[in-house]
Amino acid sequence: YCKKNSSIKLNSCSKCRQVGYCDRKCQKAAWGAHKKLCLPSLSEEELKNKNHKNQKKKTSSNKPSLTWAQLEAFGGAVAEGSVLEVRILKDSSFMRQVVQARDRDGVVKTMAVYTNKRKIDGLELGKILKWKNPRFHWFVDG
Repeated sequence: YCKKNSSIKLNSCSKCRQVGYCDRKCQKAAWGAHKKLCLPSLSEEELKNKNHKNQKKKTSSNKPSLTWAQLEAFGGAVAEGSVLEVRILKDSSFMRQVVQARDRDGVVKTMAVYTNKRKIDGLELGKILKWKNPRFHWFVDG
């Protein structure tokens, strides 16, 4: 984080194990920016088991929709049998459809549509989008 030259082994983030810090002070200073990107690390076996369990899930009409946090916890895997239900708040589209959407917990995230048509038909401000088998991908630049 601090970009100091170090000959000692850096301490890594205990949650994601992806970022190194020279000391606790450096880690605390970086946390504000890092927490937006920090996802728990899973071993290959844990990820394989999680994906296998998610593929077995069946969609249930009385099952609550996913939140953004729950979708992120799938670690980039498709949330088979689940639905993300969000309200469209703002349209920032230019070359492709980009919107801000709020989940049932009130968390707002930006969604960019990556389909061949570059848009979702019928997507309008104020409307609810129900996304079956959603997949989350975090871009480094947000």
